[in-house]
Amino acid sequence: MSLIINNYKKDFPMRGNILRYALYTNAVILMLVLSGCAPWEWVKEKFGMGKKGEVTEMFEAPTIPSADRTVKPVQLRGQDDKVLVTKGGVPVITLKSFDEEFNRLLEENPQLTQMMQFIPDIKKNVLNGLVGQLVMDIYVSENKIDQKPEYRKDFERLLLSINRVLNRKYYTQDYRPARATDAQAKKVYEEKKDKIPGLVISHGGVRTVGIKFEKEDAAKEFYEKVKGKSKEFDTIAKEEGLSERIQDFKLINELSVGIDNALRSKIISLTKFPTVVLVKGSDKVFWVVNAISKEEKQYRPFDEVKEFLKDDIDREAEMKVIEEAVERDKKKFGIIIDEGVVKIHLEPEVPEEDASKVTKQNIPKPKEQQAKKKTDKPATKVV
Repeated sequence: MSLIINNYKKDFPMRGNILRYALYTNAVILMLVLSGCAPWEWVKEKFGMGKKGEVTEMFEAPTIPSADRTVKPVQLRGQDDKVLVTKGGVPVITLKSFDEEFNRLLEENPQLTQMMQFIPDIKKNVLNGLVGQLVMDIYVSENKIDQKPEYRKDFERLLLSINRVLNRKYYTQDYRPARATDAQAKKVYEEKKDKIPGLVISHGGVRTVGIKFEKEDAAKEFYEKVKGKSKEFDTIAKEEGLSERIQDFKLINELSVGIDNALRSKIISLTKFPTVVLVKGSDKVFWVVNAISKEEKQYRPFDEVKEFLKDDIDREAEMKVIEEAVERDKKKFGIIIDEGVVKIHLEPEVPEEDASKVTKQNIPKPKEQQAKKKTDKPATKVV
């Protein structure tokens, strides 16, 4: 299960190329749905979204919009309407038509509402994006690029993709499960909060400082002076001339890196704080460490991430329901996959294992293993 938690106040003030590209991309989408845009009207006709009673065929050869249909003039609506953009002196975008489509864009992309408080000129940016797209549309049409075979081929592929997206949208609507409940989200939160990216704010750990000794006797001598005196650890270290050797580990937890394994294991196993311990490191050195306190893991509050969790639960539930529905409808519509052809032509070939590499003769029997153990030299003991 994945979770992406956006911090708008942190991200959106960055008004660089990425943000402007996103704005212009949305502007392109807005251009396609403008009421005066002929290509969108054509697409609506192809998908049966035209006038009542009209019937269209999806897979007929599409008629690419001609130059005189690319841009339609628009009429002013009321005395308070103003012309924003003209082409050859003819209005193509008015203040009201722009505001209507901009508001629709906000409804379909709620994140833009968050952006507006950081980018006061967002409307101007969107309009500039619209004008840029308008110029490209006119250029393509007047130079008859939209009549080229490769353009037509791409256009047909795009329509087929749109058709499939819509079919999936309305198919899944009929099988969409009910919205996940708060109780379901809470259960996922408690069970998987350590695994879901973005939920852990801090991994916590044991706040630790320590001094490394090369010789065990020196470590034991200092340990005896600070044992049971966690609060006086720094003072005693200073008296012994060891202040400069104190290493601050900050927080030690199971994810800490760059720390002696034996030291990390010992510290995270402690249950009493504050406490001073003597630890033999795995690299043949000795540590006297002061485990000051333990901080628990910190997580994002449930109420803050509840809706994200419910979205993930809904997606997983929907995928399961759709898979079951597709299997059921495959039988209903008589759709059969020829597994024989699939196995021969679609599945990867698995090379046969070389029998000479793995044979029964090469696998030692239990008695042979015992005999081998008796003849093997004993392993060298690591001290």
